[in-house]
Amino acid sequence: NMSELDNLQEFQVTNNLVKELPTNIGSFQALTTIEAARNQLTSIPDSVLELKELTKLMLSENQITVLPSGLSQLPLKTLDVSSNLLESFPDVEGCTSLTNLMVAKNKLATLPKFLVSDFPSIKRLTFDGNPIDMEDANNQEVVESLKNRFKSIPNSKLSVIV
Repeated sequence: NMSELDNLQEFQVTNNLVKELPTNIGSFQALTTIEAARNQLTSIPDSVLELKELTKLMLSENQITVLPSGLSQLPLKTLDVSSNLLESFPDVEGCTSLTNLMVAKNKLATLPKFLVSDFPSIKRLTFDGNPIDMEDANNQEVVESLKNRFKSIPNSKLSVIV
């Protein structure tokens, strides 16, 4: 009975053919980590937005098509949604603690506008393997902004940009 797990900090179900996360996952207020990579998830319950201690959300290699729009309310440090079916990405501009953002191998044709914003803590950013249209003026603007911003960051502070 999961309702008795008030102090649960890590929820790990990686590589288990899981089709959905519990709809009441938001009631586990002590959760700091959700690791549900390599499953069969198609969506994430909105109750995840109630997890005010959540710093790590690992959801790579699923079939997720949409993410909850309020992710920027969370104190996320790591968000990995690589290898899913995302065609758009929610605004995480307010997520200033984000250090690792992995969105590689999805179906994004447009780079999210929030990438033009300042992410003071970002160390790893991956968007490779998406069908990004580089003829699109919005995408060109975002790429130029990223190039200019990351030129000014000392190499020691930046792990990976893909």
